Formats: sequence, structure tokens, C-alpha cells
Amino acid sequence: MLSGDVYNEQIARYEFASDYVSKRILNITNFRFLEYFSSKLLLEKNVTEIVSGYKNEGNSEYTLRWKNKENSMKFEIVNENNVFKENSFDGVILFETIQHEENQKEMLKRIYKLLKNDGILIISTTNKKSSHGRYNMTKNKINKELDKEELLELLKEVFSKVDLFTQNILNYKQENKQKEENDEKKLNKIRWLIHQVRLNIFTGLRMYNVYRLFFSDTISSKTKKEIENYTLNIQNTKYFPKPYVNDEQPLFFVAVCHK
Repeated sequence: MLSGDVYNEQIARYEFASDYVSKRILNITNFRFLEYFSSKLLLEKNVTEIVSGYKNEGNSEYTLRWKNKENSMKFEIVNENNVFKENSFDGVILFETIQHEENQKEMLKRIYKLLKNDGILIISTTNKKSSHGRYNMTKNKINKELDKEELLELLKEVFSKVDLFTQNILNYKQENKQKEENDEKKLNKIRWLIHQVRLNIFTGLRMYNVYRLFFSDTISSKTKKEIENYTLNIQNTKYFPKPYVNDEQPLFFVAVCHK
């Protein structure tokens, strides 16, 4: 199965990474549309400064984000020569990038040098056995996907400890849960229509205050609750990385690598 929900796949990885990285981190990606949201998520946790690198067709751009005393996020474009110093990052995030590198081992060695002595790399890549080369969202000319054995061998050549996780595995229980969620969405749509009818009747009768008295749980407050609930429960979704179990073949592998 190939997922088309790129946003949830990516944001779940950043939520996952936020439990491991802190202080000054480097985030390299091929997907720029999540640069702001991922930075905001991480800066709300234990990260104090983020250098984001965007790579596309041989071109690279780097930005710096941090929080000021007023707790607002600041932003500036930076030169890679000023930020890429050895032993300068507490963590590196590398999502969906390594499969587009010609020399993957050399890339990991460069990342290793950038990390401090106790630094951590969070890396993800597509699983060759599940993707079969069909999940190249960037349309990059280089697409050297890896299976589990190849990925672990590559990472363990450079890093002292590697913990493997999987992402996007649909089993029977999850499929049932997905069906239940779809049924709930249909039910919510019916509730919305009923709400609209009620609102029109009470508004037409100029009895809006009575409406608010009996139906105080408004759509806006309900939406806010659902957003908060989604944020809190993202770790329970099928997108959130889970520890690897023998013989699983997910669409993505995620690894936590310790220097």
C-alpha cells in the first residue's frame, strides 16, 4: 500500500523526533511545505534553534529559526558556511533524503561530524520492499531505496547505537479502526446538517438566545476540541512510528541513531 497522506506522515515523524532532540538541531528535507509547521512544533518542545536545509535538484537553501524572549518565532536566511561546523548540533533530522544521495555512507559520515558527542540523528527512508521505487515524491533522479538489512548495515557502520522503528503498517485492527473513523465522519456530517436546520429555525424565529441556552456546545468550540484531541492523540494514529517487530514490511523505516 502506498500512502498519499504526506502531511500526516511527515508531521507524525516530527512529533516522534521531538521526544529525542533538543537545543540546537539541523533539519534537512526535500519537502519545504512543512518547514514552518515542523519548526513551530519542535520549538514548542525542547528545541531552541533550528537550521533547516532544503535540497532540490542540486540546489540547497538554509534558514535559521529560533524563539525570542517574547516567545515568537524568528526567521532568517543563512549561509551554509556559517552554520555547518563540526560538533555544533545536538540533533539532526533527516527525513526522506538519504535515498536521493549517490554516496549514502559519505553523507552519514558528514552528519556524524556535525553532531556533538552525545548527538542524535533521526532518519527516515522508504522501504524498498514495500515501495518498489514508486514513492519518489520529489521526482529526484537518484532514488536508491533501502530495505531493512541494507539500512541497518549502513547506519551501524557510522553510529554506535541504532534503534529501528516502522511507519505506516495497516493490519486488520487498524483497517477496522479506519472504517470506524469514516463512519464517525459520516455521522458528524449528519449532526452538522441537523445543527444547521436547528440554527435556521431559531434564527428565523429570532430566538437565538434560547438556542444558545440549549445548544451551548457550538461548532467552533467543538472544532477546537477536535483539534486539541488530534494533537494529543497523534501518537495513537497509524502514522506515528512504532518499534520494529520482526518480519514487518512498512512503507517507511525510521531510525534513532546515537553518536
